[in-house]
Amino acid sequence: MLLLLAIALMGLGGGVTYWVQLSKLRAEFAARVPARPTGSVALPKEVPDLETRIAAGEVDALAQLGALYREAGSVESAREAFVTMAQLDSANAYWQLMTAETEVMLKRDSEAEIRIDRARSLGLPDGESYWRLGRLSEAVGQQVDAKADYERAVELDPSLDQVWGRLITLYRAIGDEGAARRALEKGLSASPDSVRLLMDRGTQARGRGQWDKAMADFSRVVELAPDELVATYALAQVLFQMKRKTEGEALLSGVLEKDPQNKTALMLLCVESLVAGDRAAVDRWYARIRSLADFTSGDRAQLDAAYRREFGEALPD
Repeated sequence: MLLLLAIALMGLGGGVTYWVQLSKLRAEFAARVPARPTGSVALPKEVPDLETRIAAGEVDALAQLGALYREAGSVESAREAFVTMAQLDSANAYWQLMTAETEVMLKRDSEAEIRIDRARSLGLPDGESYWRLGRLSEAVGQQVDAKADYERAVELDPSLDQVWGRLITLYRAIGDEGAARRALEKGLSASPDSVRLLMDRGTQARGRGQWDKAMADFSRVVELAPDELVATYALAQVLFQMKRKTEGEALLSGVLEKDPQNKTALMLLCVESLVAGDRAAVDRWYARIRSLADFTSGDRAQLDAAYRREFGEALPD
């Protein structure tokens, strides 16, 4: 945020400052100081100094105060500052973007739409800015425009794996599996160790029964992000599908060593024992599961139905 702010301030050039100095409109600039937040909001300590600098005609102080208010959660005051910046530097798309973000936060979508369109027409400097613009477009219901914003974002910066992830989701939502597949390939080409994209590719491979490919991707995620337990669960399930029961159980046992009450790991082990027809193991895992504080009647009903199918009896009490 601060880096983008610095870039935007550099883009102001000398025109605005020169106009202020030449016209000596200090009184007008004093009127441009954003209203302080009302109520019992604690003001950041930098506010008085920034207000003084704004009244003296320092444009960058106005931008800094807007960013400060936004970070502090005083969105209305932040919006006021950014609206003024957009007026002073009307050719800079960044201020339109910043204003639109505050308007979406304030649920002023119709005003935000105007700002979003203005920012898009002016053009933004980098992929991260188009990622932000796309999220705003989605927030106000402009899905088609959002997709175009995301495509522009990865064109400018292919390393933005979160943007590739969102693009893939949008392509699938409209049924364009080919575009989704190409986006996934391009995203991984630019960011081969993207946890997000590796999980997506592994999940797709699992869905097609391509167990070796799924295992490779999930294993890589476990290496890259060992605390990403979703990948650990997915890898264990694939190992079970590949009849590598001992490895799958060892993986989940490692989770339980750190968290003996991990419900997901216990449920996976219980279900795998059901699939294997190992009644003693099912009973053992179920005894642990039923003692969990977050074990629900729905969990019991699901396990009971599977238990009855497999063993012809109800779960033990």
